[in-house]
Amino acid sequence: NRIELFHDLINTTICMDQLVEIICSDIRSEPDMKRLVILNTIKSSLELFEKLQQNIPNVDLIYLSSNVIPKQRLERINKIKKHSGKGLIIVSTQVVEAGVDIDVDVVYRDLAPLDSIIQASGRCNRNSVKTRSKVLVFQLAKDNKPYWKYIYDQTLVYGTIKVLSEFRNPIPKSEFFFMSNEYYHHLHMVATQDR
Repeated sequence: NRIELFHDLINTTICMDQLVEIICSDIRSEPDMKRLVILNTIKSSLELFEKLQQNIPNVDLIYLSSNVIPKQRLERINKIKKHSGKGLIIVSTQVVEAGVDIDVDVVYRDLAPLDSIIQASGRCNRNSVKTRSKVLVFQLAKDNKPYWKYIYDQTLVYGTIKVLSEFRNPIPKSEFFFMSNEYYHHLHMVATQDR
């Protein structure tokens, strides 16, 4: 149970300023944590990166996404690995969910299909050196339109919301297997009804 998944922000939307305040508040209470924020679009990730630069100029920030050329991306990943872990924030898109071996204390993940959320959780306390780390899932929106609607199928995301809501908050890692089974069972039932 090295990870706990917090999902109390999935049934409502938050705006970018609210997300910035959540992150800044967490930094004030635990400044030495290494944090990873995964957003669904390049545009929203760039906006968050700029707002964090303005609001917390003394914290190390690193930006990663598919719009960063591979050579620079690799340099930034190596910088993350070598970082002392004191007060680092990585702002990224889904590019870090697979094939990127970084270890952080906290993951903030914009709402996505459950398999993506679990992939993001894999960046958290990867080396099991911490007693417990957290993954916070939220639903970021602009003008009341969630960012996930630009890239994900609503059946997958609504299934994720349904399944996460059935589990107590926070969800320990030991429940991820059961949570995944519920999710895929739900998707199977939806697909069967659509035939």
